[in-house]
Amino acid sequence: MTSRLVFDRRNFLVGGTALLGGCAAASGPKPHAANAAREIPAASNNDDRVLVLIELGGGNDGLNTIVPWADDAYWKLRPTVNVPKETLLSLDDYCGFNPLLARTREQWNDGRLAIVRGVGYPKPVYSHFKSFEIWHTAREQGRPSGDGWIGRLRNTHWKDDPRAELVVHVGTQVPYSVHSSQFQTVAYASPESFQWAGDAIAQRTYVEAANAMESATSHTGRDAMRARLGATLAAAQRLSPRVLQSTLEYQTKIEYPTDDLGRSLRCVAGMIDARFGGRVYSIHHGNFDTHAMQQEPQSRLLESFDKGLGAFLTDLKGRSQEPNVLVMVISEFGRRASENASKGTDHGAAGPVYFFGAPVRGGFYGKHPSLVELDENANLVHNVDFRSLYATVLERWFGADSLQVLPGRYETLPILA
Repeated sequence: MTSRLVFDRRNFLVGGTALLGGCAAASGPKPHAANAAREIPAASNNDDRVLVLIELGGGNDGLNTIVPWADDAYWKLRPTVNVPKETLLSLDDYCGFNPLLARTREQWNDGRLAIVRGVGYPKPVYSHFKSFEIWHTAREQGRPSGDGWIGRLRNTHWKDDPRAELVVHVGTQVPYSVHSSQFQTVAYASPESFQWAGDAIAQRTYVEAANAMESATSHTGRDAMRARLGATLAAAQRLSPRVLQSTLEYQTKIEYPTDDLGRSLRCVAGMIDARFGGRVYSIHHGNFDTHAMQQEPQSRLLESFDKGLGAFLTDLKGRSQEPNVLVMVISEFGRRASENASKGTDHGAAGPVYFFGAPVRGGFYGKHPSLVELDENANLVHNVDFRSLYATVLERWFGADSLQVLPGRYETLPILA
């Protein structure tokens, strides 16, 4: 039986995101040799470009994702919480991928993966919520500073396009990065949940009310809340058939994993293929908060990530939209350089950020943080400010003015063709 959309106060997030239904100056890049052997296809224009933003929630341990096996300090810091050298998937003479990232390594070999090392921000915060607020808003103040960075992009660069579907989150944990006080964001846990629940008479009544509220020019207090509800109802009514058609009827020969990440990425692939209209698709994957017995939970999550994203990128390959899709993978922080007494790692600072896709110039960017020269909290020291990566996406991918989104001007990286 198909689940139905039920509207109540719990279905809405404050500030315009409707939950419907139940990724310091950088050092020079180290380009990947595979780029010389392949022609990087050009995206048609900025209006067709899509960002798929994946969050590894909980703070993924970058040192056991990309393992610096040639550094003696790694083995001293992690005598038990380490990845054996003989199992690693080699990247160069210093580091290798966790063995569960075979599909990710294939992207590296093909020159379709850029790894930015040592990403963070000054005076790092070790609270999950506050650190993600900083990443989500690109400001140290977090939520008090206003909308999320994607929301600000929506408010400025796409302000003349009223469509709610420009920003889409698939999943239940809607990040604040997509929050906009001016525009709606489409968010759903599953395609089946994003649809109308009323009969024909109720449908007509709600649509008429929604249209009337949506056309009103000014509202205060309860009227403003009703207007936003009306706009949400109107958007759900208009978009639910398209969500179902683009996702449930999507035809692919690729077998996606059946876990949450796999299903979410299949939905995104269907919407991209159907020209749904999204410019940013957001997905959350986690929890990577591995304080104790780290090996099993991180391994399971990395394997899920590798299989899900591997299927998505393979599915995308050869399709007309492939040159227009950029994948960015971030986490709110890395883990402590040394293991703890519980065979896990505690909240840390600098970590890697990943860019996947046909438009990417593969290779390493940024310098690997020293495992010896740690900060006062025994954490890795960042050398690339994460806002440089946002500036790169804003300016080089979307053609937007990053100063309208970020708190200052940040150096961009040459990771895109």
